[in-house]
Amino acid sequence: MAAVIKGAALAALLSLVLAMLVAIPHAGAEPVDCDEGPSWTVGIEAEFNDAIDCYNAAVQPGRYTITFSSDIATSSAWPIPTGEPVNAAFRWITQDGPGFSLTIDGGGFSAWGGGVAQTTLGIARTQASPVTITNMFVTAGGLTGVHAVESVVVISDTIVSQNANGVFVDGSLMTIVQSVIVENGGPIVEGHGVINGGTTEIRSSVIDSNDGIGVLNEVGELTLADSSVIANAQGGVVNLGFNEPDTTILDSTIADNGFEPTSLFGGVHAAHGTMSLRRVTITGNGNAVDASLSATAPGTIAADFVTVMGNLGNIEVLGRVALRSSIAERCAFGVDDAGYNVGGCFGTATTQLEPLADNGCLVSTPQGCPATFIPTSTSSALGRGDCTAEIDQRDQTGLLRTPLGFGCEAGAVDRDDYTPAPRGEVNCDGVVNIVDALIMAQFTVSIRTDQGHCPINLIDGINPAAGDLNGDAKVDIIDALIVAQCDAGIANPFC
Repeated sequence: MAAVIKGAALAALLSLVLAMLVAIPHAGAEPVDCDEGPSWTVGIEAEFNDAIDCYNAAVQPGRYTITFSSDIATSSAWPIPTGEPVNAAFRWITQDGPGFSLTIDGGGFSAWGGGVAQTTLGIARTQASPVTITNMFVTAGGLTGVHAVESVVVISDTIVSQNANGVFVDGSLMTIVQSVIVENGGPIVEGHGVINGGTTEIRSSVIDSNDGIGVLNEVGELTLADSSVIANAQGGVVNLGFNEPDTTILDSTIADNGFEPTSLFGGVHAAHGTMSLRRVTITGNGNAVDASLSATAPGTIAADFVTVMGNLGNIEVLGRVALRSSIAERCAFGVDDAGYNVGGCFGTATTQLEPLADNGCLVSTPQGCPATFIPTSTSSALGRGDCTAEIDQRDQTGLLRTPLGFGCEAGAVDRDDYTPAPRGEVNCDGVVNIVDALIMAQFTVSIRTDQGHCPINLIDGINPAAGDLNGDAKVDIIDALIVAQCDAGIANPFC
């Protein structure tokens, strides 16, 4: 299991909170005075709805704020103003005047959707007027926790939990940051964490223990960065829509997803559209049927600097999966080898890695850093990656990895204390000479075997990480000739 905190403790806390919530009678409650805006403090359902009405009707552009002073439960259902059959627990937010914005600050309290077939917080047609939901629990939506229809929405420092689905992005621009989407699901709907049907960016967040897929991209563009997608029953991150969805995953960990026997997906899957992965750890995903990383035509995946290890499912390709500078094991079907890869999928020894752990990061989630693997001191990943101008998963905005042959590892994470052999020094004896040229030549005709790092077996081994001198992602007779020229005193770009 991934080395991050799961949602069970949070769920228990939320269950206690919800058990204590009761809908407060509204009879006799004083209506909110719209003239008190642009900021209102609300503590019951009627006040919250009044404040939303005030904002929707406002004519003076500006920044508006609604702040909770207590948990707020609903006893109502409000249809979307255009007449679509989507009800919300509270009034829909519909202000679309230019120059308007609304922040709903939960103050650490909860908005409770009543558990019936409706969304908890609904935002519709607010492209010109962004809405921010911050510092709150959004829970008990019988359909969805947050439903954004053709709107601009930010969810920050918020927990969306125990709704049927967590967040539904319907033709909207959505940003989810420093938030946790956890344990959503129900007996009727799928229970996905986030459903994208627009443009969504998820940063420094956790998508955890949802009954369905963690992050489902049906249409549009999705970016997941600096985040953890863990323990979602039906799959981790999936491109499933027919309208060519486009997904980018950066500096994230996808772990322990797709474990249900009925699951069709494991860690990452592209059924349609394209997926681009960079500096990603994929582990513990799938079951006897699912794949850890997979694509079915016409879906495609291009992955650089990923670590795909310790999964229950295979890497399966019925579309296209291309790996580069990566660590990968358990391939059931062919993977495109774009160079600099190690692991069982590429005919090298199984890569040795330290246990999955929180190895630090510059950008943390609310539950800590995404868990990662670090190569051991004898791993075949050492010095094997083409990492010019590249950082590792932990250093999302930090220092560059060192260039090829000078310490960069294949996979998502570098080993900090590894000192590689100099370029051309393939037999690990401390000098570059004609012996290295002869060993390279032997390697091209399969007399020597790839050991990936120093030290090597002097009889039949080679350290190819130091052998690519002309930058073509392989060690061949051209590299041997370059070293031989240097040994004979013939100048070339290398010497």
